[in-house]
Amino acid sequence: MSTPAQYTLVQTVNPAVSTGTITASPTNTLVGSLLLVFVGMSAPIENVSTVTDNAGNDYTKAYASAGGTGGDTELWYTENSLPTTSIVITFSSTVLTKSVFV
Repeated sequence: MSTPAQYTLVQTVNPAVSTGTITASPTNTLVGSLLLVFVGMSAPIENVSTVTDNAGNDYTKAYASAGGTGGDTELWYTENSLPTTSIVITFSSTVLTKSVFV
């Protein structure tokens, strides 16, 4: 396994109140990367419908936790990926407050 020094936070996205999707625009993904997409939302009833990118990588939901009134957190990933410059997170409903870490 790689040492932690070889892992890089590619992008953090903290958009204003919005509906629909968030697009992250990573610039330094490589062939064969493990891409992790952490999503935090303001209410436990909100969740991510899909995570897609412009390279056609398949994302899998690995974890979801609804924390009472504190919101929902999800982790999506793709492994052995093709390089991508656009990751799109689509939500199941209007999400008032959200954050994405790639």
